[in-house]
Amino acid sequence: MNTREQGFALLTALFMVVVLAGMCFALQMTSVALFRAAEQKLDLQESAYAVDSGVAYYITQLELDNQIFVNEPAPHAPLALGRGTFQLLDAIPGGAGEWELGLSSNVDGIDYRLRGIVGYRQLTIPQGLVINGTGDPTDVTLTITGAAEVASYDPTAGPTTQNSDAGLWVNGSVVLNGTADVQGDATATGTISVASGSSISGSISENGDEIPVDSFESMAAPIIADSRVSNDNAQLNAIFGSSWHPIGGPDNFGD
Repeated sequence: MNTREQGFALLTALFMVVVLAGMCFALQMTSVALFRAAEQKLDLQESAYAVDSGVAYYITQLELDNQIFVNEPAPHAPLALGRGTFQLLDAIPGGAGEWELGLSSNVDGIDYRLRGIVGYRQLTIPQGLVINGTGDPTDVTLTITGAAEVASYDPTAGPTTQNSDAGLWVNGSVVLNGTADVQGDATATGTISVASGSSISGSISENGDEIPVDSFESMAAPIIADSRVSNDNAQLNAIFGSSWHPIGGPDNFGD
């Protein structure tokens, strides 16, 4: 082999080394990019879980001290959880015993924010069984038929100890058929029809005023309404991937 051939072989070998080095570098960069994407997705998931844990934490704290957000106003210092932290940003008082909380979490620089309602909703209803209808007192809201029986009992002794202290309150009209029996009082905004084989042992009150029952709507209602049109679906999709399928339209409660 002459000098010219040796030089050409050397150049070829050097070229192949450069090509192989470039391929190795490209593969390395692809691996790094995939690793970073997977790590970021994991951080997003952990950040979402951390803020959920923060809500659970403050529910527990509220159970221990229902004045915690009064005695210790927000914002609170970040609390460590796993590889990240969660923090209470604000606490807005709502109804009796209810609070709207704003929380954030951070895992390796990835932030996630969440607003939620915590607390207790106290409902006031008449003593007894309350049946709500359409609002029209002429509509039959409740029909008791066959051998059905409405009664009260001592919870410490069990349902076999029936007595006549039951209370039946109905927004609408009531019909008793067959041998149905109410051991107690019955009150309705409409009429109360009792067949010959049926009975009501206590007092009967018809055509009365509407029986007030506290609404189950709370301060969460406007937040739920807003979530139908404004939510974190894009971020949730990034976190949960193909397993996240947001619902379009009025049933979309994505955040």
